[in-house]
Amino acid sequence: MRYAFTAIPIVFATFVVHEFAHLATGTLLGYEMKMTLNMVTLASDTYQTVAHAMWVSAAGPVVTILQALVGAHFLRKTGDRRLYPLLFGAAFTRVLAFAVSVFHRNDEARISEWLGIGWISLPALVCAGLVCLTWRVSRREQYTLRFNLLNWLIASVAVTVLVFADQLWKVRLL
Repeated sequence: MRYAFTAIPIVFATFVVHEFAHLATGTLLGYEMKMTLNMVTLASDTYQTVAHAMWVSAAGPVVTILQALVGAHFLRKTGDRRLYPLLFGAAFTRVLAFAVSVFHRNDEARISEWLGIGWISLPALVCAGLVCLTWRVSRREQYTLRFNLLNWLIASVAVTVLVFADQLWKVRLL
């Protein structure tokens, strides 16, 4: 239970920090943005350029990938398994976003389409990289299947609560 009380806030924060990266990038580019727990949108109609839209879309995944790399680094240095949700949560959320992209294009899928390489290419590459990194760290640290399933369950609960809270109450952060 103590592990879950550490892991749930980390997974929850993964979402919020991801969205905040979109918000910060859009704001730095001069746009008025609106942010909820699970989404950032323009307050105005459209971006001035496709490049701006790509930068804003890329900001969230870039921060999430950096989080995974930082988590993997500190896991290697410290061996503290309480840091594993930094890595696992990053991989979990991008895989989930990839799955959702079948119906509603996520960040990487939009960028992939803009680049003309098909919506699936970039999300698949990001997910493959994060899943491989997670697998390598898990194997090196000798995390069991049971421990990984526990992390999957914790991440599932955290994401479900966050998404439902966002939908039910439209919690506007900024």
